[in-house]
Amino acid sequence: MGETSVERDVHSEHLQWEYRDGSRRFFIPDVAVAYPGARSRQELQDYVVLIVEVTSPDSPDTVANDFGVKPKRYAKNGVPFYLLVDQERGEWMLHSLIKDRPRYEVHSTGAYGKPIVLPEPFGFSIDTTQWPPYPPEAE
Repeated sequence: MGETSVERDVHSEHLQWEYRDGSRRFFIPDVAVAYPGARSRQELQDYVVLIVEVTSPDSPDTVANDFGVKPKRYAKNGVPFYLLVDQERGEWMLHSLIKDRPRYEVHSTGAYGKPIVLPEPFGFSIDTTQWPPYPPEAE
């Protein structure tokens, strides 16, 4: 597992993360980046190295999930990086897994316009200068 790839043909049901409360509820990340080669749903979840969630300000429940429930679940499953994009504030926050603990710590933060520098295994930055403000400005 050395290189990462973006798999555009992965069906969303392969990345369902179920709640552990017996409710049969689940959530699906907005973006997941995984190492190539997974042959099953479980392997795909095991190979995920970064999950990105983008808040939906029009839906307070999903915003609460993006800030609370989802990162806890992803950390418990060992996903090394969690990127939260907060549309309402025009900010982003990159979290990294704490070594030997199923929790995240803040790796870096910034506002739209500041690049997101991704650590290894990525080694590149995400340009946020063109990210639109929320709510979208009237034309």
